[in-house]
This record gives sequence, structure tokens and C-alpha cells, in this order.
Amino acid sequence: SVFKNINPRMIDLIITSKDKELSDFLSQGYTCIYDQQRISKSQCHSVNFENKPTELMYAADFTKPKLNQIRSLIPVDKSCFVYGRNWPKEPGLIIKGWLHGDDYFTQINSTKVALGIQNLEMNDTLTTRIFEIPSAGSLLAANRFPEIEHVFGDSIIYFDECPGRIAEVLRDDELCEMMTRKSQDRCLAHVSLVETMLDDLL
Repeated sequence: SVFKNINPRMIDLIITSKDKELSDFLSQGYTCIYDQQRISKSQCHSVNFENKPTELMYAADFTKPKLNQIRSLIPVDKSCFVYGRNWPKEPGLIIKGWLHGDDYFTQINSTKVALGIQNLEMNDTLTTRIFEIPSAGSLLAANRFPEIEHVFGDSIIYFDECPGRIAEVLRDDELCEMMTRKSQDRCLAHVSLVETMLDDLL
């Protein structure tokens, strides 16, 4: 966690995604708020349902927990495009190479549903990818956490609804587009847009 004391009697800003840390700070009398995520304007793409050839995708390097989770999420009659390294050949997975830069966001934009699998061992909740997917114009599917529900409400797919919910949404383009647009609007209301990530760091 990163925190800055502005004034002991006024406000202490806590940047954290871990519920236990947050409750610990609150119990010590700190006032806590979440810092906004930052997204480069170049990562934002309009939602375009006339050009979504891919139904389901995930982008990350292989780990066994991620593979097990993907297995539980893919509807029986669907396949998932997986972009990353060291993935084994599996029924239902279409293994592709690692995506870089603009190619990554373009692929997200051309996909109906993108999986935002968090690292549960690290207690990940509001990771950057959770914001990248909707800002790039795809419908996010992710684990359910209070922080994510606060940002997205019912505008995304939650893993505890899958694989049935993914199958339902993929069958209904009108529903998928409506949820995608709503989730993008809610995402952009919770992020800070910068010209480029490099400009923001400088």
C-alpha cells in the first residue's frame, strides 16, 4: 500500500486493493479512498459490434491455476483464444502468440467477451487489466469482489455466473453490446485518462 499524510486531522490517502489492509487502516482512524486507475487515451476504443470476429479471449502467460479457471469458464460449445506463452494444447483453447502494445488493445476490441482473471493468491481485485478490457471495447468477465461490483454493478459478467452466463450473452448480440457499452461508460467514469502512460510517468 502507498499512503500519504496530507494532514493528520484531515485526510490520509490509501491506495490499496486488499480488504484486510483497508480495514486495518480504517480501524486506526485513517480516512481511506481508492486512487483512480490511469488509462492511456490510445487504449480506448469505441464499441463496434460490426467487427467482433472473436467470441472469447484471454491474454496472459500460462499458470496451472489460470488453466483450471479457464476450463471452468468456457461454455461447452465454445472455444477461447488464448494469447500468451507456455500454454499447453487443450480442447477448447486456441493458443496464439503473445500480444504487444496496440495489437493487444485491437484484439480486445475485436472480441465480444474478454476474461480478466485475477491472481487470487495475491488478492488481486482492481488490477489494470480490469479497466483495460472495457476501455478497449470488450465485455469484461471477472471474479466478483466488492470493489468491482462498486465500479461495474451488473454491467459485466461475473465468474460465479459462468459458464452459463457467458453462453447466454454470446447468443444475444443485443444484450452483449448493451452490457459492453454500459461497462465501458462505468469504467471510464472511474479512471483518469492520460495522453500516454509514458507522459503520465513523466
